Amino acid sequence: MHRLLSNRLSLPALLLATLISFPASLHAQFLAPASLDFKSILTPPPAPDSDQTKQEIEKILSLQQSRTPEEIARAKSEVTMSPWILSGVLGSTFNPDDLPLTAKFLTQITKDTNSLANPAKDFFARKRPPFIDPRVKPCVPLEATASYPSGHSTRATVWALVLSEIFPDKRDALIARAHQIGDDRVLGGVHYPSDIAAGRTLAAAIVKQMLAHPDFQKQLQAVEEECHAHVKLNSPVKSN
Repeated sequence: MHRLLSNRLSLPALLLATLISFPASLHAQFLAPASLDFKSILTPPPAPDSDQTKQEIEKILSLQQSRTPEEIARAKSEVTMSPWILSGVLGSTFNPDDLPLTAKFLTQITKDTNSLANPAKDFFARKRPPFIDPRVKPCVPLEATASYPSGHSTRATVWALVLSEIFPDKRDALIARAHQIGDDRVLGGVHYPSDIAAGRTLAAAIVKQMLAHPDFQKQLQAVEEECHAHVKLNSPVKSN
């Protein structure tokens, strides 16, 4: 019987979720941060008093006025997330209890992503919207880290792009869900739209370098085999 994911995370999922707040010194296995310069990938964020920032604040305020209880609940459910949040796209067979090799692989990918995204946040040091305009009232917890690039957007996009290599038929849906997670950070009042866009740009560069890494390719193949074997094992048997 399939085990549906619940609010009570398994140990692998809990370990992976905690990586979000880990320091940037985590060892990167599939990336060479020194050769992937975020300063050459990302342009500096708009200045606090720029026209673009003012326009982005107005966008946030507009969403603040129109966000529904369902949208708020969704944004809150995405605050603490792991790659298994994408089981909404891939189905209940995509879970850490049944896919231990995949869980380990995604844990390392998350470490690698944080090893680049966290220093980028520290370097750009952009203040989050509520600190620029007190009219912004977040509906999700306001994190102490800097705003640019969005870590949620970066991680979600990395996970979606990597899993698209395993489930190419789900690529559009995976990317759409990752984009929704990023956009919900704007709806939640804790990020600017340009933070989200920067996260997607950084994620694309991260995955591009990962895909060029021989060990990544080797592990990706093993993970693909595990995922597809599990899906096949749990697929309904068609009767004649």
